[in-house]
Amino acid sequence: MAEFTAGLFLNQSLHWMAKPKATGIPVVLAFNLIDRSLSEIPLSPVCVELYESRIGLGCIGRYLRVLGGCLSMYYRGGDHAADEIWVMEKYKVPSSWTRSFVLPPNTSYNTNKKRFWPLCYTKGGALLASSVQNSSRLGTILKLNENGQVLDLP
Repeated sequence: MAEFTAGLFLNQSLHWMAKPKATGIPVVLAFNLIDRSLSEIPLSPVCVELYESRIGLGCIGRYLRVLGGCLSMYYRGGDHAADEIWVMEKYKVPSSWTRSFVLPPNTSYNTNKKRFWPLCYTKGGALLASSVQNSSRLGTILKLNENGQVLDLP
């Protein structure tokens, strides 16, 4: 048995994060809807380490996303550690996981009191994200560079 998170659609497949109890090593499961096959996509060793280390820091989560048409992992650090976004630049190639963004903790848009969500990349490579106050449904859309600095929206 494995523990699952919510899935997402990319390349004719549904994807989930899973941590099989047999190995204890987190992987991405991909179910191809065309040929109805199930496959495992390994995370890079750095991504596995991040996945595991965030649990011990009391961090908020690890999320599978699609950004820029690529499978991505968003490691949420909250008040304790920087958030990181890792992108699998070549689908199903574990060595192609690359860190694309580091978002510093305790910024005006990224704290345990706010939900920060990467939404998409702009054509220029900036990150569009939402930052929503936990106690309300009000939020803002932000444009960030790769160092997490807020850029002006057009």
